[in-house]
Amino acid sequence: MSGQKYVQTNSMFLDAVAKWQKNLGTVDSVLSCWQDVQKKWQALESIFIGSADIRVQLPEDSRRFDVVNADYQVR
Repeated sequence: MSGQKYVQTNSMFLDAVAKWQKNLGTVDSVLSCWQDVQKKWQALESIFIGSADIRVQLPEDSRRFDVVNADYQVR
């Protein structure tokens, strides 16, 4: 129990913990956002790549998707 008091009163330790919490929170936010982007991208792929009918109905959007998709796959 005496160690816990040390941790609570050690400002350097508390600052380091706060910094790690902030950094890990940022990583969590970025990964959550990236997961949302991937889900949406998968839906767009099934629409624009998997459906010739949609490509005919939305030619401009299909071309724009093709350009962005090619750039996305290169990275």
